[in-house]
Amino acid sequence: MTQSHTTDHLRRHVTRLLCAAGLTVAGIAGGGVTGVLGSTSAGAATPVPDLCSGTTVMPPSTGTETPAGFTIQMPGAVLAPATDANTLAQAYGMWNDMTCTEYTHQYQFAPPKYYYLDCVGFTGYATEKADPTAWASVASDLHIAAGFVPTPVNFEQFFNDLPTSPQAGWQAVDGVSGIQPGDILAWQPALSNGQPNLAGTGHSVMPLTAPVAVPGSDGTRWELVIMDSTAGGHGPDDTRKPDDPLSERNAPILTTSGQVQPSGLGIGTIALDTTPAGEVTGVEWNVGDPPESIVFGAGHPLDDPSPAPPGPQPVQSSYDIAGANGMVDSFGSAANYGPGVPLTLNAPVVGLATSTDGYGYWETAADGGVFNYGRAPFLGSMGGQHLNAPVVGIAGTRDEDGYWLAAADGGVFAFGSAPFLGSEGGVHLNAPVVGIAATPEARGYWLVAADGGVFSYGDASFYGSMGGQALAAPIVGIATTTDGLGYWLVGADGGVFAFGDATFYGRGLVPSLDGSAVAIAATNDGGGYWEFTSEGEVVPFGDATEVGNASASPLVPVAAGASA
Repeated sequence: MTQSHTTDHLRRHVTRLLCAAGLTVAGIAGGGVTGVLGSTSAGAATPVPDLCSGTTVMPPSTGTETPAGFTIQMPGAVLAPATDANTLAQAYGMWNDMTCTEYTHQYQFAPPKYYYLDCVGFTGYATEKADPTAWASVASDLHIAAGFVPTPVNFEQFFNDLPTSPQAGWQAVDGVSGIQPGDILAWQPALSNGQPNLAGTGHSVMPLTAPVAVPGSDGTRWELVIMDSTAGGHGPDDTRKPDDPLSERNAPILTTSGQVQPSGLGIGTIALDTTPAGEVTGVEWNVGDPPESIVFGAGHPLDDPSPAPPGPQPVQSSYDIAGANGMVDSFGSAANYGPGVPLTLNAPVVGLATSTDGYGYWETAADGGVFNYGRAPFLGSMGGQHLNAPVVGIAGTRDEDGYWLAAADGGVFAFGSAPFLGSEGGVHLNAPVVGIAATPEARGYWLVAADGGVFSYGDASFYGSMGGQALAAPIVGIATTTDGLGYWLVGADGGVFAFGDATFYGRGLVPSLDGSAVAIAATNDGGGYWEFTSEGEVVPFGDATEVGNASASPLVPVAAGASA
C-alpha cells in the first residue's frame, strides 16, 4: 500500500487559515481550531523556547494597566480599563508582561513571558483564567475536555444559543450595539444560505473598545479595536507591523514570498458590517476591505470569580455504536446524526471516530470509503481506489479537520490536517493490523495488530505491547488515555491490557453476554472504558457507565464503538 502525502492540501488550508496575509507554515495543522490549551507551562519538564531571543525593545511590565505606546487607527478610540472586565485584566496582563508570542496551534505557555497560541487559544485561555464559572459552562455545554478549547464555530453557536439556553457566567449579546470591551467574539464564514461554512476557517477576538459606527454608513459599519492571536494583523495600526518595535515580541512566520511576518498576540482594528437593525453579517479584516460574509456570535462574561460549588461528578456515559451496515446508535448525552437506516455499501463499515466537540462523527468501510455526519467534515477517502489490504480503522484529529485510515497491512492514509508520519505498509507483519488511535495533539498515532504488537509514529510513544506473548484471543482494538501517555488493548474475549499511565479497571465478557468484543473506548477523563461486543452489548469499567446498548438494534453485528 502506498501513502499519498497531503502537504499541498495542508499548505492551502493554512493559507486560508491565516486569513489575510497569504502565509504558509509547513507543519501547522488546523487553525482557529480546537487545540490543546497549555500543553507546556512554567516549571514543566520540557522548557518553553524563547522564539524572540533577538528582542531589544521591551517596555517594562505594567501589569494590568491599559496597553499604551502605539497608534490606534480608530478615531478617538480609548481602550477600556482593566476594571471593566476580568477578561480585559487577563488580556492586558498577558500583553504587558510577555516577551514572546507566536501564532501556532501547538500551544505552549510560560506565563508571564511566553504565549504561543492561536485565536481560540487566546480567547479560551483568557476566559478560563478570568472567569471560571463562564469557562465551566463552555466546557460542559460543548463537551470540551480539560486542556482543550472550542473552535470558532463552537463558540459562535454557544453564544447564539444563550437567549434560549442560558448558561451560568454568561449574558447574551444583542446585536452590535450590545458588544462591550472584554466580551468574546467569534465567527465562521457563511454560505449563501446564511449557514456556517464548515469548510472555511473562523476567528475569535476580544474587543478592547465598544463598536463605533463609521460616519456615513447609516449604522451598518462599525469599527472596534480588538486583541487576538493571528498572523498578518489588522490594518496599519496593528502592533504586529514588521516596523513596529513592539512586534519584536511577535515570533516571525514566513510568507509565501519568504518575507518575515510577525505573529501571535497583538492589537489592531477591524470593522463589522451589519444590517440596519444591528445584526452582524460581515467582517472587514482590515477596515475598508470588502466584507467577508460570516455567521457571528458574541458572549458577555459576567465576571464571577469563583466556580459554582462542586456537585456530583458527571457520569461518563456518552458513546456511539456503529453497525457493519453503517447505522449508528447514540447513547447518554451523545447526539445522533444518523444514519438511521442501513446504508447500501460496497464493503462493511469497520471503524468509527467521533469529533472532539461531540457534534459529529466519521465511519469508514473496509474499502476505504468514509461517511461523515453532523459537523464532521468529509476530507477524502480511499473508496474506489486499489488497496493492498482492507481498511480496518479510523482516527480523527483534535482540530476535527483531519483523519487517518489504517489498513490491515499497516498502511496509513492521511486526509485533511492529519499528517502522515509513517506506516507499516510494505513491511512483513506477524499478524494484521486491527486498529489505530491518535495522540491528543494529533502529531502521532499508534497501530495495533491482532497479535498485540504496537507500532508508534510521530509523538506517539511506545509503552509496551503484547507482541510475542501468548494470547487467549486476538486483539481487536486500542484506546488511549486523555494525556496520550498510555493506552489499552482489548482482545476478542474481552481481555484488557494496560500500558503507560493507562489504569486497568477490569476485563472480560460475562457469560450472559453474546458475541465477541469488537472495540474499546475510554471515558473523557480517562477514568474508565467501555467494551463493545459484536452483538451490541456494552460492558463498562471504572467510571464508565452503561446507559444503553444496541443488542436489539438492526445495526447488529456491531463493527465499532467510540466515546462521545
